[in-house]
Amino acid sequence: MTTDGSPLDRLRALEVPDGAIGLSWLGQAGFILRAGGATALIDPFLAPYHGREYESGLTPGAAGDIDLVLCTHEHVDHFDAASAPAIATASPGALFVVPTPIVDMVTEAGIAADRVVGLQPGETLDLAGLTIGAVPALHVDADRREVPRDVGVVHVGARHAVPHVGEHLGDAAHAHATDADEVDLGVLFAKHSEALLDQRPPARACSA
Repeated sequence: MTTDGSPLDRLRALEVPDGAIGLSWLGQAGFILRAGGATALIDPFLAPYHGREYESGLTPGAAGDIDLVLCTHEHVDHFDAASAPAIATASPGALFVVPTPIVDMVTEAGIAADRVVGLQPGETLDLAGLTIGAVPALHVDADRREVPRDVGVVHVGARHAVPHVGEHLGDAAHAHATDADEVDLGVLFAKHSEALLDQRPPARACSA
């Protein structure tokens, strides 16, 4: 595997066998996922920002040939409105999958309405050859809306299920929602990962 180029270049240079999943970290809670011939960005936070400690290494305009952009909630380090239009231009076929209540926020950022899909816990979509489901997540403990603005996203493949929980606080709702034997890699936001790991059976965890 090459160590040159962007995280996207390096992941594309990686041979991902059939039924396997490739992941590359973008900084913060952001990841690139490759599976089944499709490429998805999860919580891509690519724009320069005064509060960030790690630059992503991927510029929005270089995010080409992306099939899906998955965002778990509306905060700038999860839905990067400044970068979204450039990602959409670089990948004209990409669909943006977000919690249903923030669909308008994504279109207001300049993404065409027919390229934005809302998702809520318990719902599953088959897009670009990937099965994407939403599970409950809770970023602010007091913020328990009837229509959630925070979700975790789970890619469910033929052999693997990979949950990415955004910036979830780690209550029991998530543990029950993802209680599946096939979950063997969890993508967790570091400051809440211990709470989640305490509720899950042994699994490999990738903590951002």
